Amino acid sequence: MTELVIDPARLSFIDIVTSTHNHTDHLDAETLSPILAANSSVKLVIADANRAFVADRLKIDAGIAIGLTTEPLSKYRNQIFRRRNRRTKRWSAMSAAVRSS
Repeated sequence: MTELVIDPARLSFIDIVTSTHNHTDHLDAETLSPILAANSSVKLVIADANRAFVADRLKIDAGIAIGLTTEPLSKYRNQIFRRRNRRTKRWSAMSAAVRSS
């Protein structure tokens, strides 16, 4: 592991910690445990499928972590794609206008 730039226990102002997956560079117990100890109200947001692994690695109760599933995303997927397409069309139109002037 790389040398720590700051003592994680000094990061008591952190409100939310997220972890995308279980690799040590994203879920390091030596960094996260002092942060969780320094601020008991920290929200730990993880993939729900990783709940048991995270609890074991960080030595915490699995119920502390907020587990996310992909279910809510599917509800908004079409809405997200429509917005992205509108933005892309606007950008293309603006770029064309600049090129033609």
